[in-house]
Amino acid sequence: MIKSIFMILFMICLTLNGQPEIYGQLHDDIKQDVTSANKVKENTFFKPYTAEITALEECLKKTDSYLDMDDKTDLKVYLRQLRKCEKKSKKFDGHYVTALRESISKENQALFRLLIETDPRILQRDRWVEKSVSFYKESRTKAPFKAGDRLLKASEEEDKYRQMAAMEMENYEANVKVLSYDQAKKSRDKDGKVRTFFVGYKKYNGQTILIAENKNPYPVTLSVKLDNVKNYLVDKPSPYHVEVDPHSKMEIMHLRVKDVKKRASVRWIYGWVMGRQSAHHDASFLYALPFKKGSRVIVSQGFNGKSTHTGRSKYAVDFTADEGTRIYAASGGKVIATEASFNR
Repeated sequence: MIKSIFMILFMICLTLNGQPEIYGQLHDDIKQDVTSANKVKENTFFKPYTAEITALEECLKKTDSYLDMDDKTDLKVYLRQLRKCEKKSKKFDGHYVTALRESISKENQALFRLLIETDPRILQRDRWVEKSVSFYKESRTKAPFKAGDRLLKASEEEDKYRQMAAMEMENYEANVKVLSYDQAKKSRDKDGKVRTFFVGYKKYNGQTILIAENKNPYPVTLSVKLDNVKNYLVDKPSPYHVEVDPHSKMEIMHLRVKDVKKRASVRWIYGWVMGRQSAHHDASFLYALPFKKGSRVIVSQGFNGKSTHTGRSKYAVDFTADEGTRIYAASGGKVIATEASFNR
């Protein structure tokens, strides 16, 4: 039976009390590999690896047996066994990659279809999705199949997401013209909205001073790069990275003419992103779920998902909840943006 590219919904209830269940994501990933391996093991290519597939299955059964014990299994013992299975699982992934490469290079339609229909996690690797989509596009007219069409559609959706991300980045870096501070302050983007962050300049006491103003309620990290610097002394390296606090204005760079008798010119390009470059992840802090304590929630797509959780978004988590469900903070902070345009 062809498996959907979307992750099967499953119910979880996290109590975060040190029990082995908190490693359920890793366990489920390995279990999925076992399922995929059993689907392809009868194929000629995988016949030599039958013993490895059996060993992986037995390894997972042994791991599951720890959860069935009456006494509480030590978490380290459970995790150690799970890691052994993970190594075997990765080895199987390697065989799968080789099979995928061979099916494309030798134009083996039957093997390619079998691999795509099993839909293992290996297809989340961008370069293999790209190669698989390209191969399927070429062969689709001769031998179309539903799993291939789903792969093609998912790829198209991901392309749309990347285009949106690229447009956002273009907005961040749109202002490459040299504007005076007053001009920059009044300037608008291509949609007619007054920009919430800009870099301009003012001349004072024989200097050209670059000024950044952040009108956003969050800090940003700014990157400024000077180009074609002629007859200027600059007090900062290029590119220069600096954090700008919310609702603040600051001088970021001073340029002084070396020789007043000669022409001086400079061009600068800047870009900015939300957040502080100096921020460090606190591994000791355990984030809460964004729901009322004790709630049962559905994870509709987890890490390394089957739809859009790839690349930079691979650690995203989607939850399914009814309209009106209260959302709680997972940590202290301020909400700076929400997304409400998606209705499916």
